Amino acid sequence: MALPGFENTKQGKTTPTVQTKIIEEIINYLNEKAGTKYKSTSKDTIKHINARLKEGYTVQDFKYVIDVKVAEWQGTKMEMYIRPSTLFNSKMDNYVNQPMPHKQQPSYHVKNDYKHDTTNRRI
Repeated sequence: MALPGFENTKQGKTTPTVQTKIIEEIINYLNEKAGTKYKSTSKDTIKHINARLKEGYTVQDFKYVIDVKVAEWQGTKMEMYIRPSTLFNSKMDNYVNQPMPHKQQPSYHVKNDYKHDTTNRRI
């Protein structure tokens, strides 16, 4: 019996399937963008990605979800959720349809180019 995503050959060796290569591409992209080291051979990762592939999602959809969530969550307390089990779960449809977030300062933040001396202020 072959591992998930592999086929047996006549010589008894296993070769990666197209689906395995797709999973590797998605996880390599995630690792590159998020600075993580997830393995494309993890059973949980394979399960989540295969389920979404069966629903008709494309490699581009997976990459878009990664880009959106890295832009939104990296550097925040949500950063720990940039992982396959969160990104590729049953909520992926919401993530695919989410617009790309814009990193910007809050509207109330005023950037001054001068130093303001407050030591002699009256209270």
